[in-house]
Amino acid sequence: MESNIPSWSLLQIEDAAKLLGFYVGPGCGKLNFAGPLEKLVGRVKDIKSAAAPTHINAYDYNSRVCPILGYHAQLLPLDKRHFLLERIALHTVLRAPWNTFRHSDFFQLHKIGGPKFRSFNVACASALYRTATRTVCSWQEWIEQMTINAKEHLSVRHAATGQLYPDCWDSPSFAHNLKWAFEGFGGDETHHTIMIRGTPRLLKAGTALKHCLATKNSGVYPAPGSEFFRNFRSLQKHVYSILMEHIFPDEPHTQLNSLCFGRCIKLFAPYEVSTENGVDVNAALNLLSTTSGPIGIKVVKTWLNGWATSHRMHEDNVHCCLLGCRDEQDSLNHYIHCPHLFALQRFLFSGISENPLIRFGIQTPEIFSFKVISCLFSAYHALKSEVRSGKINMHYQTWLQSAWSVFANVCKAEAGELGVSTRAFSLVKFIDFLITGRLPSPTNNLLLHDHIET
Repeated sequence: MESNIPSWSLLQIEDAAKLLGFYVGPGCGKLNFAGPLEKLVGRVKDIKSAAAPTHINAYDYNSRVCPILGYHAQLLPLDKRHFLLERIALHTVLRAPWNTFRHSDFFQLHKIGGPKFRSFNVACASALYRTATRTVCSWQEWIEQMTINAKEHLSVRHAATGQLYPDCWDSPSFAHNLKWAFEGFGGDETHHTIMIRGTPRLLKAGTALKHCLATKNSGVYPAPGSEFFRNFRSLQKHVYSILMEHIFPDEPHTQLNSLCFGRCIKLFAPYEVSTENGVDVNAALNLLSTTSGPIGIKVVKTWLNGWATSHRMHEDNVHCCLLGCRDEQDSLNHYIHCPHLFALQRFLFSGISENPLIRFGIQTPEIFSFKVISCLFSAYHALKSEVRSGKINMHYQTWLQSAWSVFANVCKAEAGELGVSTRAFSLVKFIDFLITGRLPSPTNNLLLHDHIET
């Protein structure tokens, strides 16, 4: 440019430009999802900072986060990296420590009274498939044109690998994206399918989708733009349901109960967690599904080691037990057996078992046990917040009395909302209980809340 047209030497030349919301050009691949993904991450952070209840977070996620990628997903595929991004986003929305849930577990939470989440990965794949089969069906002609041009202008290597575009392109063409979706999110092992990098789960689901649609069309997989697709009502919704069924299947090895059982074995050691010992996670989850509000999420987080303790979150400053146990870490493995937590449970609630398996609801589960776990979950995280904010300084001599008071007061407040009766709390009476093991007499310690039968 400088040598031939000196007056244009300051003209900037880019390898991609935006047209109708999409970047086009040889370098468009790295740009197309950059803006929408940044917007998605920002909205997830907004949901986190709002500190709203989990059901409201889930509603915001489904209505304000998942649709962000929908427009671009009509012509562009997501890849396996975005499945990881979705899992991170769902953990953030639920305020759960990383790896508390597997990816498929999020889509089973509604069965235990939790929120029902949508998958933006599956929604985007559904949008791309709908575009390929009904909205933009001329991609077949585009592929033919590119094939002719590739044979004439590109090397034999390009034709052999199925790469119908020059090496300077950093992503497949829109036509190849639509072809990839129509072929069941896989197709042949050609260059463009490798670059798109679909996951094996998506390929398996795409194969099932093709079989399902062929079955509905007298055993023949319908062609793009055919009358079958034009007359198919709610095609994208139907595709979404089939893909969800096969990408996140509800099978024994993927069900939430198997994960809860495995985590509890480590969490409750040295107590034996087995069916022979009366542990029935299936029955516990079935009973948990009858609860309302956030109880189910809090209980399942507890069973999955999902308390945001400093040990679990790998914080730089790992605290000792926030309830006063010396030489014990701030971890759920300890709190399951923590004598001070057990003492607070016994002091505040009636009918608390000495067996942690019963106390935490995996053996002979009861609604009462679930509500107590929910109270403990809220109380711990309120106490942790006070410690992190510096309102409770663990280097002060009186920090433990403040910690017990915060824990007990939050526990009682949560119990009041759940209709669980509690004893009145005072530090003097609780310390006397720790020393003597003697609970306050009922005549001097009236229940603050009437028990509501469930």
